[in-house]
This record gives sequence, structure tokens and C-alpha cells, in this order.
Amino acid sequence: MRPVSKKADQQRDLFRERLDNILDTRHELCRLAGLINWEYFEEAFGNWIPR
Repeated sequence: MRPVSKKADQQRDLFRERLDNILDTRHELCRLAGLINWEYFEEAFGNWIPR
């Protein structure tokens, strides 16, 4: 098996970057997402399966 080239590793690392490192956390929608009670929605819709 051939070793993976360093360039290929760097390209894959792009997709492994954490989303919070990519997004601007000062943006209005990011700040709004921090204010939403996500547990409420998880409990209310967590087991819902669309048909």
C-alpha cells in the first residue's frame, strides 16, 4: 500500500475543521443559535420521523 501524500492529507483536513472555527460567531444568526433552547426542540421533535 502506498503512503498517502501530504497534499491529500491537507485537503482532507479542510473537511475536518470544526464548524465553529469556520463561521463568524459574531454574526447575528450564530448569536441567535446560542440563545435558542435546543433541548426543548430535541424533546418535542427528536423521535419524529417524516413520512
